[in-house]
Amino acid sequence: IRQNSVNTKSDIIEQDLFLETRKELEAEINHLQNNITLKDAEIVTINQKNLSMEENIRKQKAEIVLLNAELKKLSEVACTCKTEKCLPDENLDLEKETADFLEKVSAVCKNKSLKVKALSKDKNVKINLK
Repeated sequence: IRQNSVNTKSDIIEQDLFLETRKELEAEINHLQNNITLKDAEIVTINQKNLSMEENIRKQKAEIVLLNAELKKLSEVACTCKTEKCLPDENLDLEKETADFLEKVSAVCKNKSLKVKALSKDKNVKINLK
């Protein structure tokens, strides 16, 4: 009977230890499941932000395409305007333009002893003023 009693006490201690370990493991499992749930929620949030950013990128790429097309169009217009201004105009009176220029320079240089030299960008025209 004594041996039986010892075995029973030993069995009870072993069962208590087993139950305590089981409770600890269940608590750890619950803790890990809660962490998984939180991480799943974070993943959903990150995926939503990612989708939003991808949509913004798509819209910005489309806007860039439109802006590049508009830039190309404006560049062509600017080149056309610049080319048209550079082409000799049949109605342009070189003598009148030169006279107007000289009058403007004369007004600026009145009663001053100045010497000015200038050269056009394409170096086709050179002028010396005294």
